[in-house]
Amino acid sequence: MYNENNIDGIITVILSSKGYHKVPILQEGTNCYLKRYSDKLGYYVLCHYDKKGISIHFYFTGIMMPDINLMDFYAGIHLEILEMYNNTTEEPIIVAVEKIKAIEPYLETASEIILQELMNPILPIEKLFLYRDTIIAYDILKNDENLQEKFALLEKELYKVCKKRSISKKQQTICSSFIDQLPKDYFAEKGFLNIEELRQNIILYIYAQGLFEE
Repeated sequence: MYNENNIDGIITVILSSKGYHKVPILQEGTNCYLKRYSDKLGYYVLCHYDKKGISIHFYFTGIMMPDINLMDFYAGIHLEILEMYNNTTEEPIIVAVEKIKAIEPYLETASEIILQELMNPILPIEKLFLYRDTIIAYDILKNDENLQEKFALLEKELYKVCKKRSISKKQQTICSSFIDQLPKDYFAEKGFLNIEELRQNIILYIYAQGLFEE
């Protein structure tokens, strides 16, 4: 039977050699390891474990918070690497993580298709279109020459804490205040008539970008 205290050590040692790093625990019994592929795409390894068993999932999709939204996201690649119950030993866990290392290079060939899918959703699912709009809004802010200095400071503020804990109300307020300081028609002029429904998504997207920084 595997030792829950050793799971993180086993996975970290194997994945860190490929550039992955662990981020704050999403919930008890779930560990998450991330690796950036590009400014818009990333790899995720989620390990769920309890006294009944263990499962390991591998994702290659858009940058986002590695939470339930990732698990229920319908764009990109999602592979169930391992699911075992009762008397699971450490050996299959090691084999499963080594399998991820072997698979990863082949997933790169799908990067352009995944990016196209993110920017032009195929499935008529609202969260996919909301995610696309979030990316566009983020790019508008990041690439605005008049905002670059302030936006860089905002990112720095979030990046300082994102590796240590989940996003707090303080960080959310800082991001929200940044958006509030923009001209009222800032996003409307760029085609976004209702920025309020994107506000929280933009905040979480900025935070997620920080999680992928090494």
